Amino acid sequence: MPLEALPPTPGLHDLSLDQPKFTPFPVAVPLALSVDDTAKALGIGATLVWRLIKDKKLKAVKIYGRTVVPVAEIESFLIRNAQ
Repeated sequence: MPLEALPPTPGLHDLSLDQPKFTPFPVAVPLALSVDDTAKALGIGATLVWRLIKDKKLKAVKIYGRTVVPVAEIESFLIRNAQ
C-alpha cells in the first residue's frame, strides 16, 4: 500500500505548540521502587537506605521476598526531613 493511501494518524497531523503533545501509549508510573532505585532517587547509597529501613525512618514493604519502598513513602520521608 503506498504511503499516500494511508489515512492520517489521529492526533498527529494537527499538532501545534499550544496543544498538549499526543502520547500514543499511557505512561506507567511506579508505585514503589527497589532499594537500589530508592537510593538513586534520593542520591544516597543503598546501605544508607537499608539503615533507614532498619531504623524505621523509611517504611518498606516485602513483596514475594523483594523489598520495595512505596513512592509515597519516599515523598513523605523527604517532607519529614526537609531542612
